[in-house]
Amino acid sequence: MAGCAILVNNSIKCKFDPIQLNKRPCAGLLTISSIAILLCSIYIPCDTADNVNNHDTCREGLSNIQASCNVKNIDFMIIGGDFNTDLARTDSQNTHFLNSFVTEEDLSYCISLDISNVQYTYESDVTGTESIIYHFIVSQH
Repeated sequence: MAGCAILVNNSIKCKFDPIQLNKRPCAGLLTISSIAILLCSIYIPCDTADNVNNHDTCREGLSNIQASCNVKNIDFMIIGGDFNTDLARTDSQNTHFLNSFVTEEDLSYCISLDISNVQYTYESDVTGTESIIYHFIVSQH
């Protein structure tokens, strides 16, 4: 079983209000001065072609984050997590769901920023295969 957390250093002068989002993502509203930042941490099960439950879990987790975006008055959003899907997998349902979510919410993958120099975020102990399955996604403005 996997879990998520958001840690906020108590020396930062801010207010943090947890947001209840069913079971998949962990979220909270971080307010610094008058700036409201939605922070989300999420774990999605492995991206497999034959497991429909995992695809449903991915869709549900992203829908929960999307619902919190619409309910809260936020200035910025930061989402980080183990999405268990590499964006290079164009035939993946989870990649499709994630790309649709990023587009609909007008977000950006940090991996696509010019300053990003990430080669991989996961390496298989068995095969040595490298992939980028952990992602940070942020507001564009």
